[in-house]
Amino acid sequence: MSMLGTQVKQGGEQGIRKLLAGIASAMAETLRSSLGRSVSVRPGDTSLCAVDVMLGSIKSETAVVRGALDKDYSGKYLWLTFEARDAATMSGLATKAAEQVIDERRKKGVLEGEDLQAFTEVANVLCSGLDGALRGLVGQGIGLRLQDHGLLKPGLDAQGILGTQPLVVSSCKLKIADYPETTCLVIVDPQSAEQWNGKPLELTDAAEAKSHDAAGDHAALSQTQTERKQALQAAEELEAIPPAPIRGRLAAFVVDTDAFLAVRKSCRRVGLDLDRRSRNEIPNPAAHRDQIVVIEVHAGEDKRIDWCKRLKAFHDGIKVVLLLHHPTRQRVLQGFMAKADALLGIPVEESLLSAKLGPILEAMLKAKEQGAQPPADPAKPAG
Repeated sequence: MSMLGTQVKQGGEQGIRKLLAGIASAMAETLRSSLGRSVSVRPGDTSLCAVDVMLGSIKSETAVVRGALDKDYSGKYLWLTFEARDAATMSGLATKAAEQVIDERRKKGVLEGEDLQAFTEVANVLCSGLDGALRGLVGQGIGLRLQDHGLLKPGLDAQGILGTQPLVVSSCKLKIADYPETTCLVIVDPQSAEQWNGKPLELTDAAEAKSHDAAGDHAALSQTQTERKQALQAAEELEAIPPAPIRGRLAAFVVDTDAFLAVRKSCRRVGLDLDRRSRNEIPNPAAHRDQIVVIEVHAGEDKRIDWCKRLKAFHDGIKVVLLLHHPTRQRVLQGFMAKADALLGIPVEESLLSAKLGPILEAMLKAKEQGAQPPADPAKPAG
C-alpha cells in the first residue's frame, strides 16, 4: 500500500519511530507465540494521513482491529490492519485448519464465516500482547484492550471504525511462515503519537513529499492537503471552545461525520468525556449506567429507537439522546414513547445539542448527589 499522506520527517521522529518499531516487534512475537509459525513485522514509513485518502489506497478487503487505550490515554485508540487473506491465514492457523484449507481461503481474499469468528480471538491475543509491550515502551500509565474489529473495503469504512480525523500511520511489511510478504498498518491518533514522540511531529511539506515519491498521485496529494486543512479547521474550531471540567461521560453511537463533530464540540463545552462506539455495536445497558448515550437513527433503523427503550428500562440513570435522520411525526412519537430524554434532527447544531446536554448532565449530577446524601434522622426535629 502506498501511503499518500504527509510523511513524518526521517530525522524528526526518533521517539515515535522507536516506539512503532517496538510495537511491530511485539506484534511479531505475539503472533509467533499464538500461531506457532514464523512471523516477521518490519516497520516502514510513517505518515500523517487523512482517513479518506488512506481508504482510497486500499486495494482489497482488509481486516481492522481497534484497541482501546486506557489510563492516561483513555478515549484514544490503536488500530491494526491486515489484508483479509492474512487475517484468514491467522484464523486458520489459530484453529489448526489444514494447509490446503488455508491456501483456499487465502485465494478467496475475504474474511468470512468461521475465519471471521476466529479472528476475534486473534484480535484479543494481539491486544493482550501489545498491552504489556506498550507499558514497557510508554510507561505504566497506559493499557490496551480489544474494542472491536471490522472490515474495510477500497474507499469504504462502513462501520466508521477509523473515525474521521487524520491518523498517524506506520506502514509495515508482514510475513507469515512461507506465505508472500504483505503490508499491514499500525495506526494511532496524532495526539498520542506526539506524546510518545516527546515533541511535535516534524512533517514534510508538499514539495518534499513530491521529491520523496516522484511517482506519487498528485491529485491524491492535493486531496490529502484539502482533507488536512479541513481537519485542522475542525481542530481549531474545537480548540476555540473553552473546555469545561469533565463531570460525566457520553457514549456516542454516531456515524454521521458532521453530527459526530457536533457531539464532540458539545462534550468539550459541557464537560463530558467522549466515548465513540463502533457502527455495528449494540449498547450494553450495564456498561452505560449513569452515562449519557447519544444514538443516531437513520431511516429504516427503528431498532435503534428500541435500544433507547431497553437502556431506559434497565436504569433511569441512563440518559438517552436520539439524533433522527428525517424526523417525521411518527418517528418523533416513537422516540417519545421510548422515553428518550431528548430528540433532535440531523443536521444538528452544536449550540442546540449543548443546550440539551447541559441540563441533562446537571440533572444527573443533582440526582446522584441527592442519592448519596444520608437519610434524615426521624428522631431529630427539622432545623
